[in-house]
Amino acid sequence: AVATAALVQLRPALEEAARSRGVGMGTLAIAWVLHHPRMTAAIIGPRRPERIDTALAALAVNLSPEDAASLAALLPSVGDGLLFAVCVCNAKQQT
Repeated sequence: AVATAALVQLRPALEEAARSRGVGMGTLAIAWVLHHPRMTAAIIGPRRPERIDTALAALAVNLSPEDAASLAALLPSVGDGLLFAVCVCNAKQQT
């Protein structure tokens, strides 16, 4: 609930971060997970076949260490941003 509340306030910044890279929030979230040094895999579970495109698009997103740090900084209330992808997915379900 706390992470969801924080995301509601930060969603415009997350949307802008995705828009500035030419991708959706879900794609950016998966890309961030793939680039995070503490993550070994991105486990996805699209509910509809067309959502697989969101996940596959993340493979083409190149994030510099600075990009990853700026994304993590958007969610200071959840530590280093490890919940970024979970929060984005939760926010998409809320709309």
